[in-house]
Amino acid sequence: MTTEDLAKALGRPGKYQLLLTVLLCLNYVYVGWNHLGMAFLAAKTKHHCTVKNSSDIDHLVPLEKKNGKEQWKGCKLYSDYNKTEQVSCSNGWTYYHSDRERTIVSEWDLVCSDAYKTSLAITIYFVGVMLGGLVFGTLSDKFGRRPILLFTMFAPSLIGIIVFFIKNYIAFVILRFVLGFLLQGLQMTSFLLFMEVLAVQYRTAAGVTASIFWSFGVMSLALISYLIQDWRYIQLFTTVTGLLQIGLICILPESFRWLLTKNRLDAAEGVIERISNFNDLPFPREEFNKVVDNSNKQEANVKKNYSIIDIFRSSVLRKRSIILAFVW
Repeated sequence: MTTEDLAKALGRPGKYQLLLTVLLCLNYVYVGWNHLGMAFLAAKTKHHCTVKNSSDIDHLVPLEKKNGKEQWKGCKLYSDYNKTEQVSCSNGWTYYHSDRERTIVSEWDLVCSDAYKTSLAITIYFVGVMLGGLVFGTLSDKFGRRPILLFTMFAPSLIGIIVFFIKNYIAFVILRFVLGFLLQGLQMTSFLLFMEVLAVQYRTAAGVTASIFWSFGVMSLALISYLIQDWRYIQLFTTVTGLLQIGLICILPESFRWLLTKNRLDAAEGVIERISNFNDLPFPREEFNKVVDNSNKQEANVKKNYSIIDIFRSSVLRKRSIILAFVW
């Protein structure tokens, strides 16, 4: 008898598993907003060199053709009315946007020689995402799924509030790195929890459901950005909304599979009883006792602690991991 038999005895799937899966999949909306948020936080904004007298624009700002249309150059200025020499902008830039619209590009002049900084910020964010996947995977194996998920679900809200008040690019990049680090932990532990509470036969459907929630987040981000337009408020909205999941503190269980692997049998029994009661099912005593017996037998043997390195020791797992990493 295995934990899989125990999962099947708790419903196929039960109300509790369905509710928990939907609530955890909501985190994918939240993560999707932030993973793709820079498309709007750092949206390209038309600009030209600022001139002291607006009537001098036609005389001092060079024209160039783009897509068959003439427009002012964004990074050069004539040094005088003779239009003999083009120089870099010395008085900053003027941006074409509505009064409501603000991006990090227009706020910190991330144009011309500093245009690379928008791509750099995106890269650093996803370095945080990569590290978050490695670190929080190990931490959730050691300390449990529940505490890691709750931490990574609510800590980004604090980061979002801090980002709202920052005044410089470097602080923005550092905080976005931390945000990516935390959100990947949230995405991964959410996935682990709903996969571990479900029987194997329902996991494919759960994975597809998570992707649907992710897609909804990506699509709704455009509408959110259109309605808000100011990058600070967009970032605040896409992080602080995680606090709406505060109810999970009361209903989120630890993974009974994880508890059983740690030989925390009383805690596992409590979680299973809670799920059974919610699903109006009797406690699966026979299945649970057999799993406990198997656990006791395994405890008598020398136990080995596995790590991420073990993935690469198996040829099958190694190939699948490399393919999935490439696809991602």
